[in-house]
Amino acid sequence: MYRSGDRARYTGNGAIEYLGRIDDQLKFRGFRIEPGEIETAINQHPAVQLAAVVLRNAEQKKLVAYVTAEANSSLSSAELRDYLKAELPEYMVPTHIVMLDEMPLTPSGKIARRLLPEPNWEREAGASYTAPRNAIEITLAGIWAGVLGVAQVGIHDDFFDLGGHSLLATQVISRVRAQLSIELPLLNIFEEPTVAGFARYIDTAPAIEAQPIAVRDPTIPAALSFAQQRLWFLEQLDPGNPAYNFPIATRFTGQLNLHALQQAVDALIARHESLRTRFIANGQTPQQDILPG
Repeated sequence: MYRSGDRARYTGNGAIEYLGRIDDQLKFRGFRIEPGEIETAINQHPAVQLAAVVLRNAEQKKLVAYVTAEANSSLSSAELRDYLKAELPEYMVPTHIVMLDEMPLTPSGKIARRLLPEPNWEREAGASYTAPRNAIEITLAGIWAGVLGVAQVGIHDDFFDLGGHSLLATQVISRVRAQLSIELPLLNIFEEPTVAGFARYIDTAPAIEAQPIAVRDPTIPAALSFAQQRLWFLEQLDPGNPAYNFPIATRFTGQLNLHALQQAVDALIARHESLRTRFIANGQTPQQDILPG
């Protein structure tokens, strides 16, 4: 038997109801992590007294570390983050570090995680805010604020100190490409993680020439996309494997208008070619055969 670490129960009708985790394991950025490992790394810093790591912000999941420092210590969140970058993988470094004067505790002396305050997501950005100085910096600051989910980004604010990570960095590069019509490598944002520094790459970046998208001839089978090629290959290795099938049951209450439902489904299929596409093999080369709507 495989132990997933999930806690569940059987209901009266035999269904399994998910209740949570047996341990404190979290899923963050596609990784399964143990907050205790991060807390251990934080507590190894000589200036740290107590630490707690939790996942906050339902819309944009952010890993938050709450830390109390030893008496008379001048430990800052920036200093602690630099320390953790050398001790932990990138995906385990907290996106926000909140320094507390006192850690909330239960009567038994354990950390009262439910009483930990909501972080001020703008605090580190607003502490030393410097406004954009030109049109490029205004555009970049707007892109960063949108991606990071913060109200304001200064030109000297560090992208990663504001909660950025590699997945969000790819969104920045994509939006820069769309809004400024230039192509920049992802590495640039790691080399220059501030708006002021990143803006220096703009003048030397190659421009993207917009190419008109030709209308596809519906009578000619189309080549498979990379994702479709991957699925086709997996099907050849293990025919009939339902791993990529996602069945969903929907329960309707009240009087159902079958005619309206049928019209809605038909309109959806007519609008999206992917719902009318089958794969055909032309020799050894698979192709898309899009059925008429």
